[in-house]
Amino acid sequence: MGYVFDFKAARAYDCWFDDPRNRFEAELECRLMLEMLQPATGESVLEIGCGTGSSLVTLIDKGLNTTGIDPSPYMLDIALGKVGSRVDLYRGYAEDLPFDDNSFNHAFFMTTLEFVDDPEKALAEACRVAKDRIFVGVLNRYAIKGVQRRLAGIFTETVYNHAKFFGVWE
Repeated sequence: MGYVFDFKAARAYDCWFDDPRNRFEAELECRLMLEMLQPATGESVLEIGCGTGSSLVTLIDKGLNTTGIDPSPYMLDIALGKVGSRVDLYRGYAEDLPFDDNSFNHAFFMTTLEFVDDPEKALAEACRVAKDRIFVGVLNRYAIKGVQRRLAGIFTETVYNHAKFFGVWE
């Protein structure tokens, strides 16, 4: 069911946010996602592939009923440390969401589809559980960051060696 972040990868992923440039980038992505979803206070949002919870805090601060799911217990442990009981966290896969149809107003992927085996099935599952809108944020294989990450993987092992980078038409 795709790449599942181990302890070392989860810690490295979380440390990435310590760099102010990366934190700025992540906050910009989150703002864009919120502008496009336009969730109203009190609505429910599911982050599919919530990782270490960096987006979850922003969703809570916006007054949203927030749920996160990730296959990595290490990612979820870090997320739990950030959000505590303010978010419902589940361990599971994007291709087989353990929620009823139309359980959430909104759902989103942020650098998640790159790590699943079957992105189409994951998107179908998101459509099944979200009744209003879905946001998809992926790494563009032709963008500078996408190229940099793929090139770095040639010289050293990174989590991006396990990722599928998408082109514009994918």
